[in-house]
Amino acid sequence: MARVLLLFQRFALYLLLLGLPFFTHYLFVHPFAFSFVNLFSLIFIGLGVIAILTGQLPIIQVKDRSLVLILCLFFASLLYALPFTHPLRDALGVLLSRGLQAFLVGWLVYLMLEADKIKLENIVRCLFLSFIPLAFTGLLQVSRVLQFSQGNRLYEPYDFPNTLARYLFTLILLSFPWLLTQKKQRWGWDIWWVGLILLLGTQSYNGIVAFLVGVIYLLYLLPSPYRAIRRTGATAWTATVIFIAIFARHLPKWEVSITSSRLSRLEFWQVAIATLKSHYHFLTGIGLKGWENTYPQLVALYGPNHPPLNWNSPQPHNFFLDSLLKAGIPGLIAITLLLLWPIWRGWHASRHLSFNKYGWFGMSVSAVTLALLSFGLIDDPIWSDDMMPLLMILLFSLAWVYSKANPLTVKHEE
Repeated sequence: MARVLLLFQRFALYLLLLGLPFFTHYLFVHPFAFSFVNLFSLIFIGLGVIAILTGQLPIIQVKDRSLVLILCLFFASLLYALPFTHPLRDALGVLLSRGLQAFLVGWLVYLMLEADKIKLENIVRCLFLSFIPLAFTGLLQVSRVLQFSQGNRLYEPYDFPNTLARYLFTLILLSFPWLLTQKKQRWGWDIWWVGLILLLGTQSYNGIVAFLVGVIYLLYLLPSPYRAIRRTGATAWTATVIFIAIFARHLPKWEVSITSSRLSRLEFWQVAIATLKSHYHFLTGIGLKGWENTYPQLVALYGPNHPPLNWNSPQPHNFFLDSLLKAGIPGLIAITLLLLWPIWRGWHASRHLSFNKYGWFGMSVSAVTLALLSFGLIDDPIWSDDMMPLLMILLFSLAWVYSKANPLTVKHEE
């Protein structure tokens, strides 16, 4: 019975990871927004709770105290924002679905890793295999079985191409070092290149630039036995940057990027900055969903003199402004640390563990979160139903990996 329970728990996690980009659509939105991600997360959490109560999954203290501190600050900032969110129901929805629920998913994955009930390689492999249904969906779009609503840009199963690009570059960067350790799985690189083609198909300049930021950091972290890959990758990266610089005006979507996209973001930032300056909102924020709920009123007060380009906006398209608007300066500090911690901890893990013994995972997560920060300069990097549970899984897995590192006995490969 115990083996069957853990088997179902692993299956629920694999199903969640494999279908994560396809589960973001909502089952209902009132009184709380509830997506398929929430449903499968709750199934996984429920099975985990049963495993704990029956003694099949022991509760083990998280050894990395720095992660515990970061998460305490993160949830403290969300609680700090509750009194400033109206209606309060919206704040509770964000706190529960994108905060507590994602945390529990990540924590249960940590317990399973500690108890040797799941392999980290299988988690990454499952995420990597989600490229296959994404590629099939992209093929349906290209063949016009699924109709484009964003020009000729790939966007399914999301509503926007940038959101798909964010998920794609996360998977591409996460899987690159792992594939280097899989000497016998040549087919994996074929799937990886398909993922890269999908990223280009989104025509998301921000997603592609964030990917390039993550790639150059990965090349820097790769150990010396992979110096040939470092040279080849650095050459390809330089050639790509030069190509973009020379032919940018001839690339698809260029005119849109320098006109409506740029002007829309400037408008969002103007309204956000003016809002933060008024009534000491830079200290308190306007609530976890204050921007989304009150944007029509905010743009009427602080927007341009001419009619605004957008009367609705789910987020201000800047990670730091968004954090300030959600919970003021406490939110800016806590939420920014949530992305800075894995960059720092991943770098240490890659230096204290050999590449094949989870050093690859440290550099993967470090590169992914650096790319997310870059992406967050003009878009939202984490506040969605797919990214929050994935981020928590990566954070807790990284804490587990770093607990295996002993700087006195295990050194970085030379």
